[in-house]
Amino acid sequence: MLWALELLAWNPSLLARVVKVLGKLSTYELEDNWSNKPINSLVDILLMWRPQTAASVEQRCEILEMLCSQNPEIGWKLSIQPFMPGGDFTSGTYRPSWRSDASGAGNTATRGEVRTYALKCLDLVLSWPSHSMKTLKDMVDCLPSMEVKDREKVIDQVKAWVQSSPNDEEVIELREHVRTRTMTTRALRRQKKKNSNHNYVCGKELYDLLEPKDILLKHRWLFAKEWVEYTPEELEVDDFNHDARGKGLARQRGNALNEIFSKYGIQGLMDLIKKSVSNIQIGMYLHNDVLKKDELTEFVLSGLNVDWDNPYEFDNCISGILLQMSEDEREQFITNLIRRLPFEQEKEDIILRMFLSSPFCRSTWNQLGKWSPEVQSEYWKKILPDLRDLSSIDFNFAVDKLLEAERPFTAFNMVHFEFEKIESKCIVRLLKAIACNTSEKDTHYKPSKHHIEQALTTLNKRDDFDRMELTKLEYLYVDILHSHSSYGIPNLAKEVSESPLFFIQLVAYRFERKGSGSDPDEWNIPQDEESKRITATKAYHVLDCLSVIPGTNKNGSIDVRQLREWILQVRKFAKEHGREDNTDRQIGKLLSTSSEGEDGIWPREEIREVFEEIGSSEISTGMEIGFHNSRGAEMRAIDSSRERSKAKKYQEMGNKVMNKNPFVGKMLNNIADMYKKQAEWWDEDRRVNKRLGRW
Repeated sequence: MLWALELLAWNPSLLARVVKVLGKLSTYELEDNWSNKPINSLVDILLMWRPQTAASVEQRCEILEMLCSQNPEIGWKLSIQPFMPGGDFTSGTYRPSWRSDASGAGNTATRGEVRTYALKCLDLVLSWPSHSMKTLKDMVDCLPSMEVKDREKVIDQVKAWVQSSPNDEEVIELREHVRTRTMTTRALRRQKKKNSNHNYVCGKELYDLLEPKDILLKHRWLFAKEWVEYTPEELEVDDFNHDARGKGLARQRGNALNEIFSKYGIQGLMDLIKKSVSNIQIGMYLHNDVLKKDELTEFVLSGLNVDWDNPYEFDNCISGILLQMSEDEREQFITNLIRRLPFEQEKEDIILRMFLSSPFCRSTWNQLGKWSPEVQSEYWKKILPDLRDLSSIDFNFAVDKLLEAERPFTAFNMVHFEFEKIESKCIVRLLKAIACNTSEKDTHYKPSKHHIEQALTTLNKRDDFDRMELTKLEYLYVDILHSHSSYGIPNLAKEVSESPLFFIQLVAYRFERKGSGSDPDEWNIPQDEESKRITATKAYHVLDCLSVIPGTNKNGSIDVRQLREWILQVRKFAKEHGREDNTDRQIGKLLSTSSEGEDGIWPREEIREVFEEIGSSEISTGMEIGFHNSRGAEMRAIDSSRERSKAKKYQEMGNKVMNKNPFVGKMLNNIADMYKKQAEWWDEDRRVNKRLGRW
C-alpha cells in the first residue's frame, strides 16, 4: 500500500490527498526496526533537498501547512525534521515506470527551492501555537541549525511554557536535556564550531530559566548519574585540574545534601534516593558530610520502614554508608541498629539486608558468622560479589561458600580474572560444578569460552593435583574446546593415545554396534535417546580433536612397537564389539595428523611402516578423510594451478614410496587423483562462467 501511495504522490494533483492518508496512518506508531513506514514515506515525499514528487515548492509548503493544522503531531515531525541533527538521507520512493507523473522531478531541488521550504518549516516551528516538553526538546536539539534571532524566539517560547505552570518533573527533564545537549563537551563536539559559543550561551540562558524553586529538584542532576560530565567552561581553563574538579564536585554534592536535609529532613533524602542512580555515592556523602552517627541510625531505620518499589535503591545507599565505616564502626552500627528494630520477627530479614549491603570482604564474613546459620546461608545465596582485590585465602573461602550455595556461575564470575590466586582443587570443583549446574538462576553470569580456557590453562601449568581430573574436565568441556580453541584437549588426547580401551569406548559412544551381542556394562553406554545424543556428540568432538599419535615420545619421535601394539589392540576390541570399519576409519583420521618424515614425505616413516604392515583399506580411507578435513577453508585462485601443483606433489610422493610401501603409495596416489579431479572441475567451471560472461 505504501508503494501505491508513493506512486500517486508524484502527481501534484493527488499529493494533498496522499499526504492526508499517510498522516493518518502515521499516527499509529509502529515499534519495530522496519524503515518502510508511513512516516518515513511522508518524510521522503516532502524532503527538502530531494522531494519525491513533481509538485512545486509552493504547493509543498501549502500542503505542509495544511498537515500541521489538521494533524499537528505529524506536522510537527515534518516541520522540525530538516533542522534535526544527523543529516537527511533517502533511498527514494517508488517511481512510476510508464506514466509521466515524475518526468524531470525527484533528483534534486535548487538552492532557492531548498531555502523557501526551509524558511517555511522554520516559520511553522517558531510560530507553533502551544508547546509540550517533547516539542521543546526537539527545538533544543535544533539550536545549532538556527540563527541567533531564531534562538531568542526559542527562549521566549520556553519562557511562555514555564509560565503555563508545567509539571515539575517535566521542567527538570527539559532542564537536564538542555544541559546535556548544549553545555557539555560532548555537545560541543556535536555542534558546528562557528555556532558553538552561541549555542552554549543560549543553552546556559535556558538552563537558568528552567531552574526549579524546589531545592530537591534543583540538585537532583548532581546524583542523576555517578559521573557528572565536564562542561566547556571547566575545560576552557588552561591549567584545568581533574583532581580539584573532583573535590569541588564532592563539596557541591555534600552542600546539596545538607541543603536538602536542612529543609526537608530525612523524607527529602528519601525522595532524592528514589529519583537517583548514584545512591551509593549519596550514602558515602551522608556518612562523611551530612549526618551524625545517631542521625545515620535514624535515617536507616526510617528507610527500612519505607515501602520501596525497588528496595535496592535504598540498599545501595546503605552500602555507601557502610563502605565509609571502619570494621569496628560497621559492626557497632549494625548491632545498634538491630537492637532498635521494633519487630522481633523482622530482625533476620533486616540483618540479611545489612550484610548484603556491607563490603564483600573478610571482616563482613567474620561478623556474619556470629548470626544464625539461616542468615549465613541466605547471605551466600543472595550476595552479588563485587570484583574487589581479595587475598588468595579470601577468594578460595568465597568460592567454597558460593559452591555450597549452588552458585558456580557467580563464583566463576568473581574469580575469572584471578585464577592464579585460586587453589587447584578449588578450580577443579568450580569447573565441574559449572559443567553440571542446572539450578543457578544467575544465567547472566554464564562463563565465556575464553575464561573456561584460561581456567584450564592455569590448571595445566600446575602439578599439585591429580592430572586425571584435568582429563575429565577436558572431556566435560570438549563441546567448546573442539573448535578454534587455543587450549585444545592435550591431557585427554594423551590419555587416549595411551589407552586402546578408552579409544574404543569413544568409538562405541559415537557409532552403533553391528551384529548381535552387547557392550560391557562398565562402558556405561546410555540407553535413552537424549543421553545417547549428548554422549555421541562429545565422543565425536573428542575423536575429531585427537592429535597425539600413540607411541609419541617427549622428543617428538614415535615408538613403532608401541604404535603397532596400540593399533592391534584397538582393532581387536573393535572386532569383539562389532565396530571394525568405523574404528579403522577413526584410526586413520588420527594417523592423518602425522607430520612429514625426514625425507619430506607424508606421513612420517614410522606411520608408513606400521600402516604397511596392517594394510587396512578403511584405515587408508580414514587417513584420506582426515587429510581432506585438515585443510580447512582456502582462498580460491582464478585458475586450477594450486590443485595441479598439489596433485603433482603427492603423485611424486607416491611414486617415491611405491616400491617400499605400496599401500601408502596407493593412498598418496588417491590424494593426487582427488586434486586432479578438483583441478578439472575448476577449469570447467571457469570456462562456463567465461562463456556466460560472468567473469
